[in-house]
Amino acid sequence: MKLSTGESYGYNSPWNIAAAFNVDMSFSATEIITMLAEYEEDHQTGMDIISMAKALFDYTGGYPFLVSCLCKILSEEAYGWNAAGLQEAIKQLLHSTNTLFDDIIKNLENIPDFRVLIERILVQGVEVSYILSNPEVNRGVMYGIFGNKDGNVRIANQIFESYIYEYLIGGSISG
Repeated sequence: MKLSTGESYGYNSPWNIAAAFNVDMSFSATEIITMLAEYEEDHQTGMDIISMAKALFDYTGGYPFLVSCLCKILSEEAYGWNAAGLQEAIKQLLHSTNTLFDDIIKNLENIPDFRVLIERILVQGVEVSYILSNPEVNRGVMYGIFGNKDGNVRIANQIFESYIYEYLIGGSISG
């Protein structure tokens, strides 16, 4: 139902289909370049902005919290704004505790069917069709954990993939 300023109500679609909210909240590589360029202008790190932005995007899929965490680690530690520094920052992030990782683990522990689906994808290597009518696929997309690659479910980024995989197999996170 759509509220109007008058007294009448109407549906937002003549077919009674609510409008989808398809807004990608991820940073694009271009947006990461813009952020890094502003940081570089202020801090003169000597980084190769384009290659750092590409690497950050490749590891995070543009997930804003992950991009911000990695940039924060890089700015606070003496790792350097380069590929080696980024690898160190990723290791530090994967070994840290934060609300995002806590939430992912909570969902794995509290929703058995969701955990089974992720285990099938990550541990067993099973291809699962990206069909949003599957409640567990839809849940993973809603949580930002799943993405679509060629019609199959994939883990949205390398950070999530590493963190969840290591959690599931009970190993140590090597980054």
